[in-house]
Amino acid sequence: MTTFPTGERTHQAVLPQQPALESVGADTPGGRDETAHGHPGTNRGTDREHGRGETGERHTIARRRHAKSAAKAAKAAESGSGDAPTPNQVYAGGVGAARVFVLSKDGRPLMPCHPARARQLLARGRAAIARRIPFVIRLKDRTHGESDVVGVQLRVDPGSRGTGFALTDEKREVGADGARVTVRRGLFSMELRHRGDQIRSRMRQRSGYRRRRRSANRRYRAPRSLNRMRPAGWLPPSVRHRVDTTFALAARLSRYAPITEINVERVAFDMHQEGNPAPAPIRTRLRDAWHNTCAYCGVAGVRLNVEHVKPRSRGGSSRISNLVVSCVPCNQAKGSRSVQTFLAHQP
Repeated sequence: MTTFPTGERTHQAVLPQQPALESVGADTPGGRDETAHGHPGTNRGTDREHGRGETGERHTIARRRHAKSAAKAAKAAESGSGDAPTPNQVYAGGVGAARVFVLSKDGRPLMPCHPARARQLLARGRAAIARRIPFVIRLKDRTHGESDVVGVQLRVDPGSRGTGFALTDEKREVGADGARVTVRRGLFSMELRHRGDQIRSRMRQRSGYRRRRRSANRRYRAPRSLNRMRPAGWLPPSVRHRVDTTFALAARLSRYAPITEINVERVAFDMHQEGNPAPAPIRTRLRDAWHNTCAYCGVAGVRLNVEHVKPRSRGGSSRISNLVVSCVPCNQAKGSRSVQTFLAHQP
């Protein structure tokens, strides 16, 4: 576990910054890249090592890793409000760093600041760390009323396996033609991974356990009564988990950032309808496609069932591309076997 000092300066690993580029070979003592600069660890023919001022050669002086970029970042953060540099300034460390959440002295959210500005506030003792994940600082000398809070927008992009969150703000800038334009900037982004598949699997497992417990050695037991009613607004546990976690994360971000607007993308796709665009019933379409004959033995004039080519027990879906019609004997003989095994004698 990484320990953080309790003094005025904070550990560099807790702030969202770009890590220093290191050579893989630097972890191999005695290797060619031991100095992490592509030079051999020891100069040939001598006992002097590179990077320690022992060779005296100009091209073997150890290069500085972040001095210039850190100085530019500190100067840009000190000259402005701590956000992204102005168009005339260039931040060599990258302008795509996520912003740091800032709380006022009374615990209310302020506008997020740049990581360089957050490091300066922590180093000068003007702020303290309030939370590490996500990284939040609290100012010691400014209240919410003394600050200029414009507000940010929370944008939610829901999905089947994950939901994306992004915090943006709008800034007035002067374009190339001299006209003032509104630029939308991304401040913070994250993705919430849903556990719908795990919940559905555990629900099926629990249902199997209960079904086994009710039916084992109780052939003459009366079936359970149908008195279980679902309340209004009921959702499946996997969908309820997705809704609850999305609301909880949005409420948590509202405690760290001054959110004034929430935009949710509402897009729905019926994947089953995409595979079955015709409004006719599936059984009628399958009978017409197979000319009212069994797909396995070709018999006609008998009762036909809707058959899954890849069984559902093996992960098959109910899309029309996985459905055929078959007679009752072929349907029962195939069972849960794959079509390759069932038709092995009929290549």
